[in-house]
Amino acid sequence: GGPELVVRTVEDLTGITIDYFMLASFSQVVAMVDLIGGIDVDIPYAIGASGDLPGFQAGPAQLDGREILALARNRKGTPKGDFSRSENQGLILLAALRKFQAEFAEDPSALFRWIDVGDSHLRTDLTLDEVFELMLTSLSIEPRKVKNMVLTGSVGYAGSASVVFLGEPARRIFADMRRDGLA
Repeated sequence: GGPELVVRTVEDLTGITIDYFMLASFSQVVAMVDLIGGIDVDIPYAIGASGDLPGFQAGPAQLDGREILALARNRKGTPKGDFSRSENQGLILLAALRKFQAEFAEDPSALFRWIDVGDSHLRTDLTLDEVFELMLTSLSIEPRKVKNMVLTGSVGYAGSASVVFLGEPARRIFADMRRDGLA
């Protein structure tokens, strides 16, 4: 069903309307990160290697696209599995926001380079005008004031698939977000 089905599924689960989506393949994530010159991430804990995914030391690290993808995918080498993986994905997004803001502050034309990179590597239902507006809006977000929130739950199986089951705390957060879009 593609991204449209994912949007409907998340809306059904949360009761929150999703206005837009962005989708990138693993190779597109690698390419985008490399095109923006990597991302500085403060890795909160040591992460063990898992299968074909490398491990990471705790602390600040300048990561290229392949390393960012590995950090975003690794769940078996992390303390809380899928929940740690979700936390690390949030850290990556906030680190990318900080990088974009720093580059824009130094040279506002960086906005167009970032839009070009995204336009070449993302699938989205946003118009170019909406992407431009979103990028400008992101300049007003203070990353230090954004809480990287990961929903709690438990892990288990649905048939042979490993899945995450969200508990009552997640339902309360969804209800809170339905009121004003904030948690």
